[in-house]
Amino acid sequence: MQKITFSWKKTPCQVCKGSFVQNETTEKVTYKDRVYSVCCVTCRSRFQENPEKYVKG
Repeated sequence: MQKITFSWKKTPCQVCKGSFVQNETTEKVTYKDRVYSVCCVTCRSRFQENPEKYVKG
């Protein structure tokens, strides 16, 4: 029997630095015309409260 493996690209969360798999339900936030992906609603809220803390240079 052939073993099936899945290879999903993991993305780092801008806020908590954990990794997650992006899909159609991924939380996103826009800041200065750029879209950032975050792992959850909590991280989205934290990003929105202080975006400069999470945006790289």
